[in-house]
Amino acid sequence: TKSILTPTGGFLSAFTHTLNPYVGCQLGNSFCGKYCYANAIALGIRKDAREWGSYVDVKINGDENYEKEYVDIKKKDRPLRIFMSSVTDPYLPIE
Repeated sequence: TKSILTPTGGFLSAFTHTLNPYVGCQLGNSFCGKYCYANAIALGIRKDAREWGSYVDVKINGDENYEKEYVDIKKKDRPLRIFMSSVTDPYLPIE
């Protein structure tokens, strides 16, 4: 199973985790996507050669993974502050 929560740092240090329900973005070929920083992240970190805006990969079982990860974080008595959709739009047309 893939993690749904990713620990943060840098400019997102006010948050403990990001939650991205998708990889990719349907808006990537629009005006929004033309200047989107997420394209560079997809190329640099994931080494994904697909054209930004041409794909959306849904994280399967995200709700179940979230529940498990939430329980693990709470067991450690840590706060949880989530930044939603740092590299994808949270409301894609496929919804």
